[in-house]
Amino acid sequence: MSVPPPALSTGGKIFFSSLCASTFGLGCWQAQRYFEKIEQMKQREEELCLDPVELDNNIMCSREEMIDGTVDGVSSQFSEGKQNENGGYRPVYVRGQFRHQDEILIGPRGPPLGTLSANGPNSGRSSGGMASSPQGYYCLAPFERINGMGTIIVNRGWI
Repeated sequence: MSVPPPALSTGGKIFFSSLCASTFGLGCWQAQRYFEKIEQMKQREEELCLDPVELDNNIMCSREEMIDGTVDGVSSQFSEGKQNENGGYRPVYVRGQFRHQDEILIGPRGPPLGTLSANGPNSGRSSGGMASSPQGYYCLAPFERINGMGTIIVNRGWI
């Protein structure tokens, strides 16, 4: 004759129920965030195809102006990136010179999407760790604007 297992206490039932409900809620949030991210990536790809515009010569920010987002009463293009009329981003071009002696490398990092071949030994992206995919670095370089209106940091790409 076996003894039946003891019933869960009320506190245990509440704890387990709240754990299940919060896990379900986080799963729903993750799914929603996934679709938002896919839409955002499509929008960025479209914006990167726009023709570049010249960065305004009179834009120069101090640290305080970058934080509060205004430069002489005008919305700063540096506080949120270079935004177009629709609130998105677009490529810009500037005139000046790179300061190569001050470049920094960030990495090691895996390759950006679209840089690997579709098939072969280096196809696809790995999940990290001791992966066989190539590792590289992102090169960031300061760029002195020709008009003396400051320095911007340029991501020169993955090397």
